[in-house]
Amino acid sequence: MTNENIHDKRALMRRPRSSQGPRSVIVRTRVTSEEVTWLGQCAAHFKLSLSAYTRLVILSQKLPAPPLTRESLNLLRDIGNELDEAVGVLRWSCGRGDIQDEDLEFFEERCGKLYALLRELTVKLEA
Repeated sequence: MTNENIHDKRALMRRPRSSQGPRSVIVRTRVTSEEVTWLGQCAAHFKLSLSAYTRLVILSQKLPAPPLTRESLNLLRDIGNELDEAVGVLRWSCGRGDIQDEDLEFFEERCGKLYALLRELTVKLEA
């Protein structure tokens, strides 16, 4: 990964393709003696070296999702409320047996608000 991509979140979250050359860089990490024993047992179960097992496990893991902010959670709640209102109008109209123009206008308005809220949330999560 190049230094230019460090600030590009999508590039940062993508695992690099396997290298063609020999593995020559050593990554050191501290674990307890119990953890290294457990890792060794897991590696032996899969008939892998400890190094191969830890590399496989580390590189195959998806990164955890970033935590949601209070503002993002509020937007999600607003999205849920708008969706609930929109679906409620459709259910009420269907229960009556017909859908009036004003019901469709209300539904369109709710969908517009949903779209705006989803766009705002997307911008916040990508920031």
